[in-house]
Amino acid sequence: MRYFLLFLFFAAGLSAAEHPHLLFSKEDVPALQAKIKAGGIPGKVYKQLIARCNKHLQMKSVPSKIVKSQFSDAKLDALSELALAWQLGGDMKYLNAVERLVTDARNRKIDLIKTGHHVPYILDWAYAGLSASNQKYLKDLILKELKTNPKMNRHPAFSIFGNWGYFMYMPHSIRYRAVLSGHPEFDKAGLDKAALAMKAQLKYAIVPGGAVTEHGAYFNYPMVINGSAILMLERKGYSMVKDSNFPKLPEWLLLETAPMLPLRFIPMEDCNIQDPEEYVLRLIKRLVPESKAIDQLLIWANAEQEPAPDPISGIIYHKAPEKVTPEKFALSRFFPEMNLLLYRSDWSEKALHFASEAIVSRGHSHSDVGSFVLHYGGVMRTTDPGYGHKSGLLHNIVTINSKAPSEHGGAGLVNGLVIGKFAVLYTVDAFDAWNRKVGYSSRMIEKPEVSKAERTFAVMPPDAKNQVPGYVIVTDSIRSLTPNATYEFRLQQEPFNNIKTAKDTAEISVGAGASVDFKKKSLKLKVSSAGTYDLYMLGAGKSQLFTKVNGKEVGKFWFSTPLPYRLTWNCIAKKVPLKAGENIVELNAAQTLKGAWIYAGNKRPVFGVPAENSVGFTATPVKTTVWYPLPENVSLKVADVKCGKEFQHVRTVIAEGKTGDFLAVILPDAVQPIRKSIGNWYGFSHSLEWKNAVDYIAVGTAPKSVAAPLQPQLKMMRVPKSAVGKIPGTLPDELQYFIAGGGDLKLHTKVVFEAKEAQGDRQMITYPRVAIQSWVVCDGETLTMDLRLERRSNAYSRKISVKAFAPKAKAVYCNGKSVEFRKEGKYVIFTAMPEEPNDPGKWHKDIETRFTEEFYWNTGK
Repeated sequence: MRYFLLFLFFAAGLSAAEHPHLLFSKEDVPALQAKIKAGGIPGKVYKQLIARCNKHLQMKSVPSKIVKSQFSDAKLDALSELALAWQLGGDMKYLNAVERLVTDARNRKIDLIKTGHHVPYILDWAYAGLSASNQKYLKDLILKELKTNPKMNRHPAFSIFGNWGYFMYMPHSIRYRAVLSGHPEFDKAGLDKAALAMKAQLKYAIVPGGAVTEHGAYFNYPMVINGSAILMLERKGYSMVKDSNFPKLPEWLLLETAPMLPLRFIPMEDCNIQDPEEYVLRLIKRLVPESKAIDQLLIWANAEQEPAPDPISGIIYHKAPEKVTPEKFALSRFFPEMNLLLYRSDWSEKALHFASEAIVSRGHSHSDVGSFVLHYGGVMRTTDPGYGHKSGLLHNIVTINSKAPSEHGGAGLVNGLVIGKFAVLYTVDAFDAWNRKVGYSSRMIEKPEVSKAERTFAVMPPDAKNQVPGYVIVTDSIRSLTPNATYEFRLQQEPFNNIKTAKDTAEISVGAGASVDFKKKSLKLKVSSAGTYDLYMLGAGKSQLFTKVNGKEVGKFWFSTPLPYRLTWNCIAKKVPLKAGENIVELNAAQTLKGAWIYAGNKRPVFGVPAENSVGFTATPVKTTVWYPLPENVSLKVADVKCGKEFQHVRTVIAEGKTGDFLAVILPDAVQPIRKSIGNWYGFSHSLEWKNAVDYIAVGTAPKSVAAPLQPQLKMMRVPKSAVGKIPGTLPDELQYFIAGGGDLKLHTKVVFEAKEAQGDRQMITYPRVAIQSWVVCDGETLTMDLRLERRSNAYSRKISVKAFAPKAKAVYCNGKSVEFRKEGKYVIFTAMPEEPNDPGKWHKDIETRFTEEFYWNTGK
């Protein structure tokens, strides 16, 4: 059995002792004992610790096998657990066991560091009770590691933006150095230097909004390892968290977490199949105790019912979370450092929760610019397994001839972003991702493959007044340089989802939508014919499960899945006689499980849920409808991909077309509109008819010359049904609309939105016209927009005049700032300066330079 290294956290702000108990001081023991006596998580954890330590007493020796990974055998925790039990309970038998086992290791000349034992913690917690020879043995191991391992003295300065480098050896070095405090061998200058490096690292590895660079992949590892080092340094009097972005980290984590699931990364879809563990959250709470976001995360994680907490977070760090009101936290945030957008419609369990990114790192090993995930109604509607499998074909992107951009392609770019109440608009550009590749020494290699690669999202929040549920619109415009190319719009689904495709529509039955938490459950399973069947359950969790069929016990099974929320099929009973028709299946679990379906058959289902001989745990199915109105001759198919481990299998809905222009409408709610293709109705080609309103949608086409006017990549307006017949003669005051990426919005001759050069359409020397790109959202009372000059213009100093239909407007925002405006009848009039196109590498160049200068100037290297 393998365990994460648990003993990596050290309490901050405690009084020092002559020998530094980096976890806690002797003066803290009475308070900790009182906490244990009070019961709850601390009392439960202490009982588990003592039970394990009683087994450790039987150990005759310690393992000598070299461990190179981040995992350790359970026996490698024995010495530190025994030392901790002695500290908390004072029972000498645990200390005697430590002495005996360390003596055995010393006599056998075992290097406990190389074998994965937690030598700094053993020395720290057991030092006062060990013999002088064993004290020297442990100290010598630490000194040898610091002297002979060059990585212990190397503080990486250029690995901030990598997934692994920045948290590997520096925190280990800090632990080894800090534990020598109070000994003659203590090197304060070495610890000072390590602390400075960690401070600089912490300052720049977390962006101002709280997100971890490189989109938070491998979140557990850096927080487990670096977090412990940060706490150690705080304990030693170094100020680490102050003046850093660390206090904001919980708010980022909360925003990207789905409340219906145990802490799950939404944007990366748990790219490495890991969750922020409860002990990580408690660690963060110790570092930023004032954070209410951490309290909410602990509540969502159901941490107070955690079955087997580690002793450090369960006792030393434990503090029951306070009930908070998450409504005070931001519902959306854009992180320009990673081009990452996080959005949720509200803080309920059923919220529309969306994330997408156009990562700015060059050669970051994922062809994922514009990929996205969608969570709605408490279940995942669009997943993204391409991170865990590192395959561009498993991202939610458009591929060409079944080929994705290079895994080491160029950076992504955000062309426009507007977060409004009516819609959230997000346009990303994958031109460099397709056309450039990182080569030797990070040199960019030109490899032209496309002339255009843009994607625009419109995230539509629920509209209670018009009775419109939340949904998402995705439009793509991509042009391959390869003649007669085939384009594939890919949408990734969980393996247990059932998918039916029609002419231009995919109906997805979400298997997880039928799941419920249960300890006892009775189901009526109908089978077509009598016979002997194996019973399979689609569920998640870990528990002993007893199964009865028609009153007779047929199975006792240890139900276990790799992740606590990821549903997988497990056999729960073999060779069960079933009668034709209805059979009563009774399930009794020792611990709460998540169950979705029961199936009777002769082999485990791989993809989807069989229609016959199966029964769901709920009678209400959860479905997602995806409508592909463009291209007109779209071809739909489903590709099933086995990915080694069963819980990582994936189903991909693929929409194929001979043009790179796609329009997809993802409708995840049970309330469905009437979908229509309406030809050309005042510039709109498709409509969604809801109960009280109609959404009119259209996509634009690229200009054929530099002199041709720009068209919106995507535009939409929501019209109350009562006003549809009056358009375009009369525009309703309740009109809501958006434009993404183009020029104007007009209904025949009636202007809805118009942006042009304030001095008129003057001819320029180099370019014949000023091309204005507009991302605009009008929800009635607020008009929000992002105005840019299209790159062919090169005229960034020209003012833009805006005229927008907004009779109820009370506030206008342009390029992130509130602007003054005047009213002319029902129109808003103002002028503004446009933004220049973004430089996707600017933040990285700037931050890396500042980090390097700060570290090297202060360390003298």
